Amino acid sequence: MANLDQYIGAFDTDTAADTYLSDRSYDSSDGLIYRNTTYGVLKIYDGQQSAWIPMGSSKMLLTPEGGFAVLLTNETGANSVKGELVKPDTAADDAFILTAGDDQEIIGVVYESGVADGSECYVVIGGIAEVLLKDTTASTHGNWVKTSDTAGRADASNAAPPGGGVVQLDEHMQEIGHCLESNAGGSDQLIRILMHFN
Repeated sequence: MANLDQYIGAFDTDTAADTYLSDRSYDSSDGLIYRNTTYGVLKIYDGQQSAWIPMGSSKMLLTPEGGFAVLLTNETGANSVKGELVKPDTAADDAFILTAGDDQEIIGVVYESGVADGSECYVVIGGIAEVLLKDTTASTHGNWVKTSDTAGRADASNAAPPGGGVVQLDEHMQEIGHCLESNAGGSDQLIRILMHFN
């Protein structure tokens, strides 16, 4: 197989089928690679099967921001909102609901807005994610990030996790990562974090 990075090209994601737009001539057995710009899915051309093969699964994607997302069902009772913190739904399989205030059961962050309740929606579960801050709170890069006392929102106002006894340990279990972006605060502010959980 030829060196794959010679054959990276752009693709049209507005059509029903992915269409190769490069004007390069190519041999279909050479292993062309493309990246779907809507969902970040990589595919490689298999000349023996004459087909584009996904590198991964339709249930997962790598986001342009640097996150790893999986497809789950939105059971929040409303259209999805990018950046909201979510936890597993206890009433349905492979589904999520919003976190409560000061929740400890966070599994990820909604990746896309406008997905109807009951429909599948991507949720970032690792890497870099954009999270919604609690309104009127600021963030500072390098700060510790946790669930806030507002459902579905993050708090990035603490320089370090709490130390001490059981109460502080409980708060530490609300951790969702570390802040990568400073923001003065306001309404519905998205910030980037490097996500990890306790």
